[in-house]
Amino acid sequence: MTLTGRERRLRTRLIAWAAVPAVLVLAAAAIATYLAYSGVVEEEIIAREQERASLAANRMQEEMAKYSAELHDLAREEAKFQAYPIGQLAVLRGARGSLGVFDGGIILLDQVGRVMGSTPDRPEITGQDWSDRSYVRDLLAEKPLVFSDAAPDGPGGTPVVSVAVPVLSAYSKHRNQIGTLVGMFRLGEPTLSAFYASIVRLRLGENAYLIDGQDVVIYHPDVSQIGRDLSDDPVVRRLRRTTPRAFRLQESDRAGRDAVAALAPVPGTSWALVTENDWADVARASRSYGQFLFGLLVLGIVLPTIGFGLLAHVRRGEALERAQMEQQLTVARLIQQTLLPKHAPDLPGWRLSGHYQPAQAVGGDFYDFLPLPDGRIALIIGDVTDKGVPAALVMATTRSLLRSIGRHVDSPGAVLAQVNEMLRTEIPAKMFVTCLYAILDPGTGRVVYANAGHNLPYRALPGNGGAGEMWARGMPLGLMPGMVYEEKEAVVAPGECILFYSDGLVEAHNPRREMFGGQRLQRLMGDCAGDCPDLIVRLLAELRAFTGRGWEQEDDVTLVTLQRAGVPGHDSRRGDDGAGERALLDRFTLASEPGGERRAMERVVKVAHELDLPVEQVERLRTAVAETVLNAIEHGNHYRPELPVDVDVLATPGTVVVRITDRGDGPPPRPPEVPDLAAKIAGAQPPRGWGRFLIENMVDEVNEIRGAGSHTVELVLVREGGSNGGDNASASQPA
Repeated sequence: MTLTGRERRLRTRLIAWAAVPAVLVLAAAAIATYLAYSGVVEEEIIAREQERASLAANRMQEEMAKYSAELHDLAREEAKFQAYPIGQLAVLRGARGSLGVFDGGIILLDQVGRVMGSTPDRPEITGQDWSDRSYVRDLLAEKPLVFSDAAPDGPGGTPVVSVAVPVLSAYSKHRNQIGTLVGMFRLGEPTLSAFYASIVRLRLGENAYLIDGQDVVIYHPDVSQIGRDLSDDPVVRRLRRTTPRAFRLQESDRAGRDAVAALAPVPGTSWALVTENDWADVARASRSYGQFLFGLLVLGIVLPTIGFGLLAHVRRGEALERAQMEQQLTVARLIQQTLLPKHAPDLPGWRLSGHYQPAQAVGGDFYDFLPLPDGRIALIIGDVTDKGVPAALVMATTRSLLRSIGRHVDSPGAVLAQVNEMLRTEIPAKMFVTCLYAILDPGTGRVVYANAGHNLPYRALPGNGGAGEMWARGMPLGLMPGMVYEEKEAVVAPGECILFYSDGLVEAHNPRREMFGGQRLQRLMGDCAGDCPDLIVRLLAELRAFTGRGWEQEDDVTLVTLQRAGVPGHDSRRGDDGAGERALLDRFTLASEPGGERRAMERVVKVAHELDLPVEQVERLRTAVAETVLNAIEHGNHYRPELPVDVDVLATPGTVVVRITDRGDGPPPRPPEVPDLAAKIAGAQPPRGWGRFLIENMVDEVNEIRGAGSHTVELVLVREGGSNGGDNASASQPA
């Protein structure tokens, strides 16, 4: 049937009017979908902030566990003494240098909570009753470890937070607590605080702070807020009451500020981490996607043709923008590749390896090797906050400053301090750089290093089954002016392996959101120290096995290994007696303080008894060691506690060798003087000057070794049945 023109026009009108309700229904469905999506997104954002806070709190607990481990080791040493508290106080004083992370001091309490002593010494609190401290009660209730709230227990009444561990008797089958060790961290003094440096390394951001169990602020990016009582703060009070402990702020909470707050307890402590991030920052990605979804629905319903056209235009613009960005990243990647070392330097007697794996096309990690005068070399590893092109540009600036200043400044701490002052004015806001700078003397094995908030290196000897950390305190570069960076030094033994690394390895997560962690890395380091040249390959394989397939790398991964060639446990030089390589029996370090010679004498005598030396030889060795160590403390280091005295005890089938090293250059050799007993008694000669005479007459050979900034005296005692290796050489300066 043929339709007339009027009928065709009527049919067109009916179809058009029928489409209007359909369009309205579809538009309403689009609006309802968008509103429902917005509600779900808000819940997801709040839950995500809670998860981020919990992950950061768990990482903080791992940092705190490192400090408690050091204190537990000291408690185990103190538990060996039955005459409480004489032996414990002696151990406490001797540990002052190794436990400097507790900048508020270390306190020793007896089993009822009375103060028995402290380091540094605080006579005004000795004998005070501290049994009312919560950690005393908790430890008596058989807790293994307690972190305290803020309290005015520091020197001069300064506020501190404390970590306490029990001292358990080593001579009881049951748990017998004979005392308590309390390590204190000062609050409000971030310049050289290891406590604050460990928190800064977590990169919590400028909107995160830490409160104790009484809601007192113990960390805040704004130093003036530390110590503030937040028990009446409406946000903190609501976070303490709600479950889950996260919500979007209301207008009355922070004067109309639109933000999301979250609270996460730090496991094993009474502390809690609080974050307050602007809603616009955390919801930006979700809001953009929601707006895009709504627009796409509307365009698809009302104007499908225009919608698809606009979408194609946007896609073309995005593709062009991506191409431009990829071109910029390619150029930046080429620049960065030219800055990283092409290969490790060839050092006779040493093995050096490096590996860099960026999280994006361009990252913020870096490492470098800088040749210095006298054959020394600077080892540098750093990590710039953020990733991508901005981090790479800051990395290039930092590397250039380190190289320029490092060529003219001989002190790692001074290099970092100068770089910090110059970088602080150049670095973008909210960015900083962690960096470890070490100078190696390949001839002596001596390493001097300073750390600007970077991950602590690990060192391990094959066969020892464990790895130790190389501590040095300092804030990251570019944060604050006037920073001071602590210098430490160590001597790398033959066969010993050192690992420098960035946090991209230890902070990697597996599909269950578990972190690779520093403890796992430390265990692997101890297990694989004997295979140091292949350690990087082993660690990367462990990382792949941990994260699984499809892992999206979260941060740059940088690894550098250093190993001294030689057989572990043996000296790399042969003894003059020709009896073969010298086996290393003991190695320890002393602070340059009165009484250090007694500790050295006891350690050496213990080794001598294990070698079954005759009593007469043991006594001769005891006297020579005591006089030589006293010379090193008094004349070499001039009683400066920060300068160490290193003692090595070695042996061959025919000899016992004790090597004592101070940080002086040593006196020029001169002929020995035989003391005139009558002249000394008559007062014609000074009463001192017996030391050199005694040393040369107590042992069979005395050798001196002088280096840049070090002086070593080597005592050689021929064991009964062995052969003397030669005539006596000149000894150290007189005592």
